Amino acid sequence: MSTTGPQESATCLPQELLELVLEQLHASGDAASLKNTAMAHSSLLETSQKYIFNEVQLSEINTHSVFSATKTLVRKLSDILEESSHLGDYVRVLRIEESWDYSSSLTWYSWIYEDGALPKVLFRLPNLQELSFQPHYVLSYSGMTPHLRGALEQACTLSTLVTLSMFNLRGLPMAVLQQLPQSLRHLRLWDVTLVHGGERTQAADGARLEHLALKLQQDDFARLAARLLEPDSSVRVEGLQNLTITAETPHCHQTMKMLLAAAGTVYKRWNFGHVSRSGHDSQDVQLTEMSSLRLLALAGLHLEQEISPFHWLLYVLQSATHVEQFQLHFVAEIWDIDACWYWTSAWNLLDMFLTSRMKNIVSVSIFLDVKGYTRQDTERPAYIVDDVKGFLPRLCAGGRVSVETKQLHDEDLLLRVDSLTKYQHSP
Repeated sequence: MSTTGPQESATCLPQELLELVLEQLHASGDAASLKNTAMAHSSLLETSQKYIFNEVQLSEINTHSVFSATKTLVRKLSDILEESSHLGDYVRVLRIEESWDYSSSLTWYSWIYEDGALPKVLFRLPNLQELSFQPHYVLSYSGMTPHLRGALEQACTLSTLVTLSMFNLRGLPMAVLQQLPQSLRHLRLWDVTLVHGGERTQAADGARLEHLALKLQQDDFARLAARLLEPDSSVRVEGLQNLTITAETPHCHQTMKMLLAAAGTVYKRWNFGHVSRSGHDSQDVQLTEMSSLRLLALAGLHLEQEISPFHWLLYVLQSATHVEQFQLHFVAEIWDIDACWYWTSAWNLLDMFLTSRMKNIVSVSIFLDVKGYTRQDTERPAYIVDDVKGFLPRLCAGGRVSVETKQLHDEDLLLRVDSLTKYQHSP
């Protein structure tokens, strides 16, 4: 059977229709169909490439096989871009990630550090809109090769860059942040330490952030916030719509309030995390001056038999009764499987308070992170969910509460509700 018929008919389809089909395949996340479509006819190949290469994820597990491999993902991509350099123009999203194989005998290895193809790839992507850099362990910025540092710094200054996320990085120069492009709207620095000093650069019209997510040490947080609030800062926060942050100390709370004041009343959500484990008193957190917030999320309870965290949460909520709209997300970390039942009355009090005093509440999301329970019982998580819902009858009756069991790392809740995570880019 001749194969020219279908190929010829494919060329008769209007270009607009072909674009629409490919766009829908890309939007649906059906990568296999998108690749098959690209191979169906030569006329579809070039049009498909901008969707196929729109989003690239370089994710490797650090093992001996990766250490000795001649063709890792990043090396394959580097070879492709060297042979067809125009494909680099199509890449809008690049996620660089690594994980660890704990069964490996390698004591320490990072392909991000070691693979010389990574800077070559970064230098070949002139139209990046989103860059995510996420090592498994904390990497030293000064320990990187000059070639890799240069490639990262160039990527961070691209005039097309809209979203920048950096994780687990030690010693990032503040000068890199001062060179962020005017196009940047979304910035996340998570478990990053900063190196301060050097000449400041004054930007006539710098980046105007809409979303800012920070998990920094206290000194770094205070100094970065102070720099952001200076009149000559190259990164502006007056238009912030969302602040995702971990609150480690009362000093951090005061700095956050300064950011709130600088941004006026445009906040959509303030995600405030893991405060119950930070050792400060509940009176350090006052939300009465934040009545202009439309959405507010809090996170982080530590449930034990001996200590109830609910008094802290209720105290904070009392100062937020006038928030325009309220959305509550929190993790109940359960180290003792019976802790939920020890605090039945506290759950009931929370239910009564949220339904009677918080008339502006939109929704409550509760994540039960059971860490201390090791017995193999697949039905127990369902029992826990049902019991907690039973402690919150008024919220459940209004359909405004969701409860689920979820194994979460310390920062996962904040990242889950952080709209940066959901930010999408089109080709």
